[in-house]
Amino acid sequence: MDGGKTGNHKKLLSWIKAKAITKKVHLFFEVESMKQRRSHCRGVASINQNEMLLISSVAPLRLPEINFTHCPGSNKGSGVGPIKVQPYNECWCLRFEQKKELYGKMRLPVGGTVEEDGEEASGEEEDEEEAPPEVVGLLEESTQKKGEKRERGDKNIEPVTYHSVPPTLFHDFIKCYGVENIFDMSPLDGELCITAVEQKKNYLGVCFNQAHCDFLERRVRDLIFERMADTKSDLYNADYIKFKAGLPRPGPASSAPAPTPAPTAKEKPKKPKKKKKKKHSSSSSSSSSGTGSSA
Repeated sequence: MDGGKTGNHKKLLSWIKAKAITKKVHLFFEVESMKQRRSHCRGVASINQNEMLLISSVAPLRLPEINFTHCPGSNKGSGVGPIKVQPYNECWCLRFEQKKELYGKMRLPVGGTVEEDGEEASGEEEDEEEAPPEVVGLLEESTQKKGEKRERGDKNIEPVTYHSVPPTLFHDFIKCYGVENIFDMSPLDGELCITAVEQKKNYLGVCFNQAHCDFLERRVRDLIFERMADTKSDLYNADYIKFKAGLPRPGPASSAPAPTPAPTAKEKPKKPKKKKKKKHSSSSSSSSSGTGSSA
């Protein structure tokens, strides 16, 4: 994905050394959801609703037609949309001081360094001298007065990236284009990594620095546990819910036979007495016969 900058195409494709076939898929974002992400819109055509997905392969891709689940379109078309983006308060947010640590030397001026390949400005550079908007709903109290120019302080809460796409889009890409292995060169918010975990795909992400790795590792771990408790998620796990509630979990551990209790001191069982056999003596019989004879 080119991030809405067509000048990125040459750099994105330069690492492919083999002769490849590149297909372009146009992504079109819904204007109303894009407007909700901005505090104000200046000028005509100032909201960039377009982004490009580049699909490169050595041989032509021949896949059966698969429709996208979360937005109109299929893998046979050259366009997808309209795509509804989530508001910033549903994205990964950090304080500005944490963002500077996360980006490190990769932090660039608003709109990029220079325009490349004859690329036209998107209109977003008009707000370059003004601080970007904070995330509404996550601040305890806003110190900014109405009509006052925003100031960007280290404690301001901001989205990690202002150009995030909905995670459902990654689900559709993986399913419709037959993706098995993912090499992510810009794993900003970790959503693609989570999607790979949910769909059991191989994933490798290259972070900006060690701070980015640490932030992202905590983020991915928290999201995994959060979605293990979500019944609508592919990662939902009933055993995990019971574990959190302190209930016994079904499985091999619970089906194992109960341990044998330790032996306790008991009285020794008495041996049964042997029955004495009746003796049929000759004297008794002879005496009785003798009695009879004498009578």
